[in-house]
Amino acid sequence: MKRITVGSVVVCSLLIASAALADAYGDLMKAQTAFQNAKSWHAEERFSDGRTVLVDYAAPERWRIQPTPTMTELVIGGDVYMVRNGTPMKMPFGGMMISRMIKQFMVAADPEVRKTAQDLGTRTLNGRLVHGYSFTVRGVPETLYLGDDSLPVQAEVKNSGATTVISYSKFNEPVTIEAPTS
Repeated sequence: MKRITVGSVVVCSLLIASAALADAYGDLMKAQTAFQNAKSWHAEERFSDGRTVLVDYAAPERWRIQPTPTMTELVIGGDVYMVRNGTPMKMPFGGMMISRMIKQFMVAADPEVRKTAQDLGTRTLNGRLVHGYSFTVRGVPETLYLGDDSLPVQAEVKNSGATTVISYSKFNEPVTIEAPTS
């Protein structure tokens, strides 16, 4: 479940370059580069069933995924830690698998995205001017909104009758993600 969540966040964030029409492609490539170069960011993933997952990223390869208020998963390079109710446990599988999965999404070029991409123009989203794009990834419709800084503001993913909304914030703000001490 958590890996699917991280995958969703990363797919929504990093397929920016693929979600383009010929004249918008250059701008979206800039957006992907800006996202990849971000030193940190925060994402709040809200599911149709009311669940919310929080994800923080700090370069290089540090992730904090919080699927519930009492559970946090930390990925620090090759290490994964689970913290439940304040009690940390190092997991036997390595974080490099997660890092590789994330990097695969970063370079994924999906012909379906390019074929289905539509420029939605500008609109105001939560008081902020954004530029929207719609496209399909592996049969799943998505709408992505970019700010004037070329970074993602929000993504909406519609899958199996459910809608997941991912809001991005806190780009390049100080974030500390450290291994827990026992």
